[in-house]
Amino acid sequence: MSRARVVLDRSAISAFANGPVDGPVSADGAVSVGELLVMLLEEDDSVALIPATCLAVAHMQAVTPERRARIRLLRTLSQTRVVALDDDEELELATRLGAVHDLPLASAHAVAVARLRECYLLTHQGSLLRKHFGDDERWIIDIAA
Repeated sequence: MSRARVVLDRSAISAFANGPVDGPVSADGAVSVGELLVMLLEEDDSVALIPATCLAVAHMQAVTPERRARIRLLRTLSQTRVVALDDDEELELATRLGAVHDLPLASAHAVAVARLRECYLLTHQGSLLRKHFGDDERWIIDIAA
């Protein structure tokens, strides 16, 4: 059985779509999505989760056919799974985060999936999303833009 290790939010999907970077770590210490996925998913049974709302927003915002193709590629990798917003607990938490904390639905969905499934969240919006993990910031991994 596959074990979910990491969740990609809209910013991580967009960063992946923007193509390769020179190295795994940028000058500010953030990590590239592709390199990080390789490191985190080295175990055969590990998978990355992609909230469907994040996928839809990233695809909508992709400005070139090449970026949209990279998003489709990410979605079809054997070690990625698209997660619908149909789990009752995830739906409830995402709705609460959106309503109470004014988070966009895609961000709220990503936080809900990461928190409830105890996965790392890859994001370029760490400063915005950290507060939704309480005292346990270790679940947020900042990525290069």
